[in-house]
Amino acid sequence: THYSPMLVLLALAFLLRIRELGGAYLAIGALFVLWAMQVTIQGGDNMVGFRAFLAIIPLAYLTIVYAFRFDGLKATAAIVIAVTAIFASYQFGVVKASSWVVPVKQHAQDWRSAYVRRMTYALWLRENLPADARIAVSAAGIIPYFSGMQAIDMLGLNDWHIAMNGNRDRGLTYGHQAGDGDYVLAQKPDVIVLSGIEGGKGPGEYVSDREIWVSANFRANYVPCRVGERYWAWVHLDRVSPSGNSHGMSCISNVDWEALSPG
Repeated sequence: THYSPMLVLLALAFLLRIRELGGAYLAIGALFVLWAMQVTIQGGDNMVGFRAFLAIIPLAYLTIVYAFRFDGLKATAAIVIAVTAIFASYQFGVVKASSWVVPVKQHAQDWRSAYVRRMTYALWLRENLPADARIAVSAAGIIPYFSGMQAIDMLGLNDWHIAMNGNRDRGLTYGHQAGDGDYVLAQKPDVIVLSGIEGGKGPGEYVSDREIWVSANFRANYVPCRVGERYWAWVHLDRVSPSGNSHGMSCISNVDWEALSPG
């Protein structure tokens, strides 16, 4: 809704100057198309509030200003067309507000909730584990940054092995398809943060989550420990014991695997 007036004017700008399209104008058009395709295909993290489109707005404005450089009647006609286009697109946006604006606001709210969750994990890790602890996590941004701990990115965005050689599920969102549970467990992380049910008490849909969950290694060596009031982290038994420098973590020793398994 917020971008529709600009998009209408941009399309109009290209139509007005279609006869004099040179290399520069074609390059600008290609840039818009390629950028829009790239951020749309990626989706997910980049598309909170459609923020990834902000980078090309200045170029769009310059293109529109150039296109409307007319004299006399042409200038008047261009202004009338522009005002009509803005009004029409605004009305269309109002009509579509229920289907466009609400999901965007909900998406932003979901990310605010995710921020709170991940900060909770980060602060809990700092309070309960030594600085040299290693964590395995799919949301490898806020948690590693604020905990200050070395992290294994289970989605592979920051891990060469998973990115290049990990297993893939093409049915998942682009940028979230790779994983390797055996590889993650071989690094013997002190904490594994899953992304599934009950605030991480069960596995999420990602490849690493699913492969780790069914691993005998994981079930024999990790237990769920409460993080705050709502979340859980899976901590290696070596860290749960007093010699593992834990600070009285609340953990479950007898896990009901069937109850936590998805489906």
